[in-house]
Amino acid sequence: MNGNLYKPLKSELIKVIDESPLIKTFVLVPEAAFSFATGQFIEVTVDGMGEAPFTPSSSPLETGQLEITVIKTGYVTDHMHSMQPGENTLCYGSKTPEDCIYKPYIQELRDTPKFEVLRSVDQADGDWSERVGVVTVLLDDVNRDLKNSVVVVCGPPVMMKLKINPISGIKHGQQLLLSHLQKQHEHWKFTYILSKIARQREGTYYP
Repeated sequence: MNGNLYKPLKSELIKVIDESPLIKTFVLVPEAAFSFATGQFIEVTVDGMGEAPFTPSSSPLETGQLEITVIKTGYVTDHMHSMQPGENTLCYGSKTPEDCIYKPYIQELRDTPKFEVLRSVDQADGDWSERVGVVTVLLDDVNRDLKNSVVVVCGPPVMMKLKINPISGIKHGQQLLLSHLQKQHEHWKFTYILSKIARQREGTYYP
């Protein structure tokens, strides 16, 4: 058994297998030990999209990971078919190195697997070894498939215009572009953006 059956158990999507044009198998790794019996089903929640029940297609003897085979047939499954194993990138810009905030948290993110942090400053000093320029220069360093990415933008109006223009040409049916004009509560805004990035492409299932 897995303790509280109603407590969400987060998982990481590590692989997507194309079985047919309408069917894909999703390989998940739960954050804690998980087991099931043949014939049981789980309730899969995709953050911001909804949930749906699926019977695991992997063997119950395999406890390190879980597989579900999904046919594209509705709102949640349509979104699932657009998902890929996630990697996250945070592009952060400030005027000077001294203006960079949340330094311990930035380092924590850099130590997180599959999380990339890129920073730039308008004016560098002698100790600065990262990019120099407005934050949009970092887009050239992003090693991701932007057409299959979720882009979250936060900043003052001028930065918003500079940032949105290079990414506005992204064409993808499941693309989600969240734009936030920074007016006040800067601390909350930055924390919210990091939270959204950290949650990107995570899934939750109920054993």
